[in-house]
Order: sequence, then structure tokens, then C-alpha cells
Amino acid sequence: MHIDRGSFLMLVSTLSIGAVGGYVSAEKRLFPAIDKWRGRAPEPTAPPVAPEPPKPVAAVETADAAPPPPPAPAAPACDDTTGSPGDCPPPGFPTFEGGCGSFAHTRCNEFKQAFKPKVAQAAVECLTKLTAAQRCDPVRVNLCGHLALTNACPEPESANGADAGSSVVVSTCQAIAQKCGASPIAPSPVECKQLLAGMTEKGRERTSACMKTHCFDRGLVGCEGVAAPR
Repeated sequence: MHIDRGSFLMLVSTLSIGAVGGYVSAEKRLFPAIDKWRGRAPEPTAPPVAPEPPKPVAAVETADAAPPPPPAPAAPACDDTTGSPGDCPPPGFPTFEGGCGSFAHTRCNEFKQAFKPKVAQAAVECLTKLTAAQRCDPVRVNLCGHLALTNACPEPESANGADAGSSVVVSTCQAIAQKCGASPIAPSPVECKQLLAGMTEKGRERTSACMKTHCFDRGLVGCEGVAAPR
């Protein structure tokens, strides 16, 4: 039998290629059905990874944003109705013995009656720190009451911004200004309003009465809370 050499070589090449392809298929397991028929388990595959759900916008902002600073504490309200004035200094030696009598003691009690409690407390504390000689000086004694009034709380404001009680304070200051006229020591409206804010109603009445006759010599400093013009 005659076999063509070209046909023979083609047949051999085809068989070789088929054998190689079968080996590759077996190793790579390209046909799961054949693996199952041969009893070979397929290679394990990694389970699919679920994508992470996006964070809500509010959560992202909350996590990234810094916590707000704590609110600042509210400023304490200014209140001169609280306070407790101490005891007044005792009367000094009589004038015929070289003393100044009870001037400082009398003015101290006038401060306690004419000033609001916290303002009176400051005035009395000032008087108790003076020496015996200083308590004989009317200027030093009156300054204790005057300085306490300059540090008094202003008149409280109402919701519409107007001064609550300004009808009394402003009208009293206007009356004092009319009485003083062109006095060089007459208080300004701002000063008068501040000083009267630290007084009780009785103190404002006493001060106004004193200024009727002593605006040019004592001034407001010497008339603050005076019980009776002397």
C-alpha cells in the first residue's frame, strides 16, 4: 500500500496538536463538565467582595467637623439690691476735746439709709478704713459715698431699650440742673443719672432737697444722701 508522505506528516501534526490541547484543557480545567465526570473538584474561587455602601452626607460631615465650642457663660447681672452694710465707725471725740464729733458716724448712717444695699456696703467699708484724723475731713468722708455711687449699677433697661425708672431719675436730674443753673460744680446729666442710680427713693429726695440751697458750695458730692441740709 502506498502512503503519501505529505498526508502522513499532516496526520501526525494533527494528532500532536490534539494531544497538546487535551493536556492543556485537563490542566487548566477549561471544561467543568469533564472535571465533574472525572470526579475532580474545581479550583476554589474567591467570593465576590461587596462594595462598601457610601456614608450618608450628614454622617460624613458629623465625623469630619469639629465639635462646636461650649457657649460662653452669661455675664452676671448687676444688682445693687443685694448686700449688707457693716457697722458704722463709732463717734469720735467731741470738738471741745480736739475731736470732730460724730460727723463720720452721722454720714455713715445717712449712706446706709440713702444708698442701695450693695452701694451702702461699699461706702461703709471705705469709712471703716479711714484713720481717726481722716474721718474728721468732710471731703474724705463724702468721697467714700461718692466713689461707691460712681460704681453703682446703671438703671436697668426695659425691652424697648428705654430706662426702667428713668421717669424718676431723669426728672430728678432735670430739677437739680434747673436749681444749679450756671453753678461751676453742677453735675452733668450723665453724672447725675449715674449717681442717682445707686440711691434709694429716699436718697434721691434728700439729695434733690439739699441741692436747692447748696448747689454752689457743696455740690452733688456734699449733698449725696444728706438727711437735712446743714
